[in-house]
Amino acid sequence: MSEGLVLDDSSEGAPPTPGATRKRPLGITALALLSGSASVLILVAGVLLLATSAFSRDTLFMGMVMFLLFSGMYGVCAIGLWRLQNWARWALILVSAALGVRGFPLAAIVAIPVMIYLVKPETARAFRVSSLVSTEDAS
Repeated sequence: MSEGLVLDDSSEGAPPTPGATRKRPLGITALALLSGSASVLILVAGVLLLATSAFSRDTLFMGMVMFLLFSGMYGVCAIGLWRLQNWARWALILVSAALGVRGFPLAAIVAIPVMIYLVKPETARAFRVSSLVSTEDAS
């Protein structure tokens, strides 16, 4: 009964083995799911704003652009985190930093722990290609 999801630093610098997989830490899974949920909620909020708004057309257009932009960023980050793409880790760090500064102090309560978790060496290790182990080796 092989799960096939094992982290191993012993293959540092070695090319990935065909059929190899990586273990996704629980924290990354949670952040991917939360980012995906945030993407959907932001999109729904944007549509509701559009449907119920009494704002001018220009204000609505800019608001929708911002809602679509943030919804898209969170959606792309969610997919990248789920697939353990290192660019998604850095993108979420930047998005968290921007929103933490913009929405200080309330947004910072969420953004700072997310950024700290994503920069931890143990978390970064899960995104390394060299952490691949073939499912046969994991048995």
